[in-house]
Amino acid sequence: MRVKINEVSKSYGITRALNGVDLDLNTEVSVLSMIGPSGGGKSTLLKILGGLEVPDCGAVCMNGREVYYQSEESLLEHRRRNGYLFQSFNLFPHKTAIQNVTLPLELVHGLSSSAAIEEANHCLDRFGLIDHANKLPFELSGGQQQRVAIARAIAPGPNLLFLDEPTSALDPEMTGEVLDLIAELKEGGQDIILTTHEMGFAREVADQVVFLEEGRILETGDPRLLLSGKGNNSRLDQFLSRVMRY
Repeated sequence: MRVKINEVSKSYGITRALNGVDLDLNTEVSVLSMIGPSGGGKSTLLKILGGLEVPDCGAVCMNGREVYYQSEESLLEHRRRNGYLFQSFNLFPHKTAIQNVTLPLELVHGLSSSAAIEEANHCLDRFGLIDHANKLPFELSGGQQQRVAIARAIAPGPNLLFLDEPTSALDPEMTGEVLDLIAELKEGGQDIILTTHEMGFAREVADQVVFLEEGRILETGDPRLLLSGKGNNSRLDQFLSRVMRY
């Protein structure tokens, strides 16, 4: 995975979410983790990289392809190439687990019903959910719902998987379950960009970490060095001392 961001800014009314973000990852990276305080711009940057938000200015290049935000057709193609997981799962409450996976395969990616069902069954089985395929979301635990959402995101075989705080709504046991699954995806060759407050996970699984605050990237580097709490950035060290205190 190669990522290049040049002077990307984004405002919502008078609120400046991103303020001239620059990033150039020239080395091969499998997992890129974005960390920082709430409101620092992580989710906005993730959505812009995935083509779900349009920046006010600036340029983004992913794996050698520039993202053309002015072309809706080009944006749709960019979105189809990638997979997304949102903080609140975003499962359709009136559809079963397998229907949540097959629906985008048919409507967005053009698979036949039989091919979509076959792929959905494969993904659900991979994540230990095949026995829950015909259950509605309210019949599933939080961890199971999140695994269904991940199955839906990876079913089309995305180039990149975008995860926005994948464990934010889960209890500690379910958090570990989902983080293990993400680590498994990395081992299987899936490239991932995610936002997270799980510093231990970011240190162990991410290849690169970026620290954002007030819409700017303040630090980029190896997570084992940056997350040691002994870096050269006093603001990052202050942030880590708070989130890793307990």
